[in-house]
Amino acid sequence: MSTVLPNFRSPLVNKTGHITPEFAIFLEQIWRLLGQGGLNATDSNFLRGDGTYVTPAGGGDVTGAAASTNGELPLYSGATGKLLKRSNSLTGALKVTSGVVSVFTITTFGESLIDDANASAARTTLGLGTLATLNAATVATGGTGATSLTSGELLKGNGAGAVTTVDGSEIPPMWWGGTTAGSGDAFTASISPTPSAYATGMFVVVEADRNSSGGPITLNLNGLGAKSVKDHTGANTSFANGYVYTLVYDGTDFRKIGNY
Repeated sequence: MSTVLPNFRSPLVNKTGHITPEFAIFLEQIWRLLGQGGLNATDSNFLRGDGTYVTPAGGGDVTGAAASTNGELPLYSGATGKLLKRSNSLTGALKVTSGVVSVFTITTFGESLIDDANASAARTTLGLGTLATLNAATVATGGTGATSLTSGELLKGNGAGAVTTVDGSEIPPMWWGGTTAGSGDAFTASISPTPSAYATGMFVVVEADRNSSGGPITLNLNGLGAKSVKDHTGANTSFANGYVYTLVYDGTDFRKIGNY
């Protein structure tokens, strides 16, 4: 007793006893292999899609790495011959010189500079601040620094990372105070630029606009406060109308230079 499976179809022959189209294609491929002398693929040629064997151009014997990770680079190894090796053992940055890839080390600081998005971020990394972007007419240092310059002004560091202007009291050379003003024995004068305070050793030259009245005389320079004027010995002295006097501040009083 035999059993017939309903709707059974052989993958090799159809109901009429003819081979199926799929099996015909398979047999054709076998024929191509056998018709070309058998399985002729070697380590120096390969079977193309048209059924012919082809020897690839070049004499390389490149071998791939045994494993890989997404993002890795295959590299040529001159030490082992024509072998592609993995880049997982490389540390640093890659550069290409005449088609050859090499590795060089970038420091942590270098990486922090390279990944800066723009020049402003790079200046921050370098610690330059905004001073590096300004021209000679403007110095903006923030906080205690000078914000602008005028012709003839000098700059100095203030010891706190900022730049400030140098005022008249910090410069030893003589300053011309011009013709005095005031009344009686209280004389006034002004120098430029205006000092922030009296400084020991500062020189000032003034021309008396009148005779003193006979009492101790004082000089108030740029409104910083009246200071006694003494002769070269430290004694009280006087001014005569039209005379030019060279004075030096000794930390307490102005003293005349010379015996007159």
